[in-house]
Amino acid sequence: MWDRFVVCLSLLLIYAVQIRREAIQALDGWVKSQSLKQIVLIAKRYEIVSWLEIAYSQLSSKVPLPFDELTNHPAVDWETIARLLYAQQRMSHGDIAKCCPQCRTGKFCCKFIAPQVQSLFKAEFDSMTSSRTCFKEPDLPEDDSDDSKHLTDPILLF
Repeated sequence: MWDRFVVCLSLLLIYAVQIRREAIQALDGWVKSQSLKQIVLIAKRYEIVSWLEIAYSQLSSKVPLPFDELTNHPAVDWETIARLLYAQQRMSHGDIAKCCPQCRTGKFCCKFIAPQVQSLFKAEFDSMTSSRTCFKEPDLPEDDSDDSKHLTDPILLF
C-alpha cells in the first residue's frame, strides 16, 4: 500500500519540476514589465534565482538605490537592501568604478555587476537551488501485504 504513495510522490516531483520550468519560461516576458521591487518579491517567494540575479544586478546599478520604493509595503527585506547597498559600495571603488567602453553605462559596468551580485547573494541563491532539488524518500514501515508489486513498476501499483 505504501508503495503507491511513494510512486505518487516521485511522479509529483517529476511533473512539478517540469510545470515549474514551463511556468517560469511563460512568465519571463511578463516579469520584464514589472518593477524591480515586484520582481524581487515574486522571485523570492517562488525561489526563481534567474529573476533575482537580474533584479539584484539592476538594483545594484541604480544610484541612489530606490530606498523609498523598496521599503514601502510590501517591502523588500532589510537584509536584501543592506546587501544591495553593500554591492553598490563595493562597485564604486577599485576597477569596477571604471566606465565600460562597450556598454557606456557609467561607473557601474554591466560586465562587473553580475559577478558581484552572485558573490554577495550566493548563500541565498544556493539555498533556493538546493531546496528545489533535494528529495529524500521517507522511511516507511514495511508493507505486510502479499502483493509482489515493486516500486519500479508504477503501472502495476494502480
